[in-house]
Amino acid sequence: MQPYFQVMSLCWQHGLFEAVIYVHNNGMLDYVTPAEELLSQLASSLDSLGKEESLGQRQVQLGNKILVYISCCLAGRAFPHGDIPADRIAQVCPSFKVQSVFRNLRFTRCISCT
Repeated sequence: MQPYFQVMSLCWQHGLFEAVIYVHNNGMLDYVTPAEELLSQLASSLDSLGKEESLGQRQVQLGNKILVYISCCLAGRAFPHGDIPADRIAQVCPSFKVQSVFRNLRFTRCISCT
């Protein structure tokens, strides 16, 4: 498990958000944790901004990656290309619907679950 932590540490250190997603999706078949971790990272950096400070390029890039990633997952698409394996879609979409990630959002279905 040590190489995993080294890879993830380097990804976060250098802002390699797509790599974070790739490792979770393809290495661990986990589609929810990357969204939670990326949103947590974005929330932390936004909390540290002063009232007069604007978003930095890294925060904007991270926010854009999060939006595209969540959109892909809800459409049954892998990020950044391809499809989520058919045997995983039934687990991914319901997980996204009930996770605390989306606690304040209201939606009842996703494209791939219909």
